[in-house]
Amino acid sequence: MIAVGPRPDFASLADIEAVPVVDAQDYVQCLARMLAIDAPQSDVWFVHDGETGTSHNFVMTSEERVRMENVPVSATVLAEIILACQQAGDSFFIWWAGGELDVVTCTSIQGVMDTITRQMNEGDDILIKYEHNEANK
Repeated sequence: MIAVGPRPDFASLADIEAVPVVDAQDYVQCLARMLAIDAPQSDVWFVHDGETGTSHNFVMTSEERVRMENVPVSATVLAEIILACQQAGDSFFIWWAGGELDVVTCTSIQGVMDTITRQMNEGDDILIKYEHNEANK
């Protein structure tokens, strides 16, 4: 996951960090440049789980809760991360780094939650982009 804009505040989320994308793994830097074409590198943040050097743990934990425990996406750590990004005024991308970059673009946080729910329920990878603008607040 990458966030684009001001650094999101994840202080209330254990182990979740936003690090400058220039400090991320090379493949993440490359993909981030492809996803956030117009953004200066100083405004691109790699969101990672503090353990794997990826976003894997919080995405998979959230997906397991939705699929196995019937918890709504809005009650997962992924939703908390998304809301922190929205609060910072960030756009963001969630994708499988080894997979396609053909992401679904959403213009509202509700659209993001609905799309993630659909993708999880259909067994698809989460491939989503949220474009922040003032109308989305």
